[in-house]
Amino acid sequence: MAIIYKIHYDNVGKAYIGSSLGADPDYWGSMSPTGSARIRDDHARVGLPIERRREILWQGEPDDTLLAREYALITAHRTNIPEYGYNLMPMLEGVNIPPKVRWHPPGRGVIQETTNCPYGTYTIHIHGEPDFWSNFTDLDGDTVELYRGRSKAQAWHHYIAHKNQMADLLGNPRQ
Repeated sequence: MAIIYKIHYDNVGKAYIGSSLGADPDYWGSMSPTGSARIRDDHARVGLPIERRREILWQGEPDDTLLAREYALITAHRTNIPEYGYNLMPMLEGVNIPPKVRWHPPGRGVIQETTNCPYGTYTIHIHGEPDFWSNFTDLDGDTVELYRGRSKAQAWHHYIAHKNQMADLLGNPRQ
């Protein structure tokens, strides 16, 4: 049984949303050191003890959509906006990622990749021949080839279409 939970920190008006592959009622998440430090800092700033309560937002069988569901709930509850919560992902343009995509060509090579997408990394080969291609590597390190062929435009269009599809799924603004 998988769950998606929300931990409320009512005394500072913020929350954290996480997921677990077990329905253990004593599981309160394993937040990153950055998120944990933000909680401690917020409570220390106003001189309050850390008080929390947990709410189950979704429960069901684990499947491939668990992370997407979690991100959709994080976006809906706005817990990835520092004023409202402690989630670091999904990142938001202008909040915790730069406002523009940055391209980093490796050395003198012809491959370019984005590094600031909140849901993975795109690698695109649109300079030189014989093949042009684009692929996507998600946060778990799994790579999907989006296009491989003789059309530079198709490599670019498949990249844009996939990126927009991911942004729509996660509720992020398109870049």
